[in-house]
Amino acid sequence: MIKKKYNTDLFGYLNWIVKKTKKEPSEQEAVSIFITNRWLSMVDSTYAKIVNVTFNRWLTKNNFLHNNLIAGKFFKTVLPFCTKKFNYIKGESKNKETEDSESELIAKASEISLREINLYNHTLEVLGLKVK
Repeated sequence: MIKKKYNTDLFGYLNWIVKKTKKEPSEQEAVSIFITNRWLSMVDSTYAKIVNVTFNRWLTKNNFLHNNLIAGKFFKTVLPFCTKKFNYIKGESKNKETEDSESELIAKASEISLREINLYNHTLEVLGLKVK
């Protein structure tokens, strides 16, 4: 069995799309559509809007965009030139207080999420019942 070589030239591929470099990648050098979408959405907020409006809608209607290289050419023609760096966007961590609320303790003990606890509490309030 022959293993497919993993392509690690993601940023070269993204530079070809965003910074309009001359060297067109081969079919083997084209990166997955999912990863390309993800990183292009993180370049700029306007890029995220363009990717969502154009590509995600076209992908559902056209099967030819499932080819990685053709999708890259589509991105290259639709997206404007950009000189920004590619930065990975991480979620902001919220400082949690040391004291856990009652619902957090119930969630940990029951092994369910806080969202479920809040949903159950809201449902009980609507029904006019109280939990003891």
